[in-house]
Amino acid sequence: MNDQYSQLYESFRWLLPAQFNLAQPCCVQWSISPSDARRVALVVEKSEGDATTWQYGQLQNISSRLAGGMARMGIQRGDRVALLLSDPAYLVIAALAAWTLGAIVMPLSSRVPPTQLAQRLRQSAPRAVVLDDPALAAYLAERARLPSGTRLVGQGMESEHCVAWRGLLARQPNGVHPVPLPPDAPALLHFPPEAGPQHAGVLLPHSALIGNLPAFVASLDWFPRGKDRLWIAANWAQADVLLGAVLPALYFGATAIAITQPLDAASLLSRLYRLRISDLIATQDTLREFCAPGHPPLPLASLNAIAALVTGTYRDTDMQRCQELLGRRPNAVYGAHGMYGLAGDSGEKWAAADHSPGRPYPGHYLAALDAADNELPPGVQGELALRQYDRHGHTDPLFPVGIWQQGEIQPAPMTWMRTGLHAALDSEGRILPLPMPPTEKPYGSGRSKKPAASRPNARPTHPAALRVRRSSNTTA
Repeated sequence: MNDQYSQLYESFRWLLPAQFNLAQPCCVQWSISPSDARRVALVVEKSEGDATTWQYGQLQNISSRLAGGMARMGIQRGDRVALLLSDPAYLVIAALAAWTLGAIVMPLSSRVPPTQLAQRLRQSAPRAVVLDDPALAAYLAERARLPSGTRLVGQGMESEHCVAWRGLLARQPNGVHPVPLPPDAPALLHFPPEAGPQHAGVLLPHSALIGNLPAFVASLDWFPRGKDRLWIAANWAQADVLLGAVLPALYFGATAIAITQPLDAASLLSRLYRLRISDLIATQDTLREFCAPGHPPLPLASLNAIAALVTGTYRDTDMQRCQELLGRRPNAVYGAHGMYGLAGDSGEKWAAADHSPGRPYPGHYLAALDAADNELPPGVQGELALRQYDRHGHTDPLFPVGIWQQGEIQPAPMTWMRTGLHAALDSEGRILPLPMPPTEKPYGSGRSKKPAASRPNARPTHPAALRVRRSSNTTA
């Protein structure tokens, strides 16, 4: 194939609008014309043959009315809204409603242990928690140790402890419009799963959606193509999945599909054909289950593209096994700290290399660093890090805009965000990963390159932002 990586990477430029609220491009713009409003936005299948479909017009109507209800509860720009919703569609609707008001969304998995749930809620002190019946019991079990004054919104249930979702909608016959926001306004608060009570959270901006688009488009071999139906086989409550897979699908007016029932290889093909799935994003672990030894070959070559989310150790054997059984090699996508795609492959535009999760996607500047935050030459091992500025000196819109610590937003004056992956980069930019040392923490970030005497004292921050230093360097 004709390798176009160098041309794409060198010529790429970020273009950001003056205002950018996630609710506008991912929902409102697709509800203006009647034909667009009838597009299918979401499909959630809970069991075989039991699927719920949401059109863009419905998504806009409910999310804007819910936003109006939240506003009457006192939710406003900058407030944290935690989401504990097991249904992916309601998770998206609640997030869009919060973003409409300029609030900061903190999605939480309903599968987290109650003690960890309480820890996250104490750390973030949300103004409101939107939850469903499965999550209510876990919340109430820890309520005595949670901040007072938090309002609960109950979806799909009636409880004396909650304001009913249905009641909020009933009192809001007309919705509200998204508040204008600058692209770097905080949109999502992310805590990695292993973060302890003393760790801070990373704040990702509304522009993180734009920052994720190169990886999303490239990993799905130049999505969209028209009539796209994307199955996202991952936890939608994860920051990288929500901002890097679900919202980009909505941004392009495509259909995002969730299957909440555990799948086996036997039912996989029937789901693909019945739901008319054109593309697939799945975690590397999910694909490994589909391609477990003993499973017969699955003719998935009819899919336009398969992207494999790599969040831990990259396993080339998984990709090779998928190529043998599924008929095509998945494009590896490597991310960290809630950021969907820092590096990866795109079978449409550049060739994958064995034993490598890929090359930096256009717009992102990655380097291997030593302990003193010096960039290492090709072939020399260090810790992979994302630089705040791309190769042209422009701010990467995916880079975090702040940290949440001690009940307030603090600036994130970082030059480097360390990923925890120990690797080298070859002369063509490919990542050559190494096994992580057993004593190494999986999250960390780097310092500016100022001399030590000119750096102010470090702040304790998120595990993804240890040893943060202020930097005035804005050029490549």
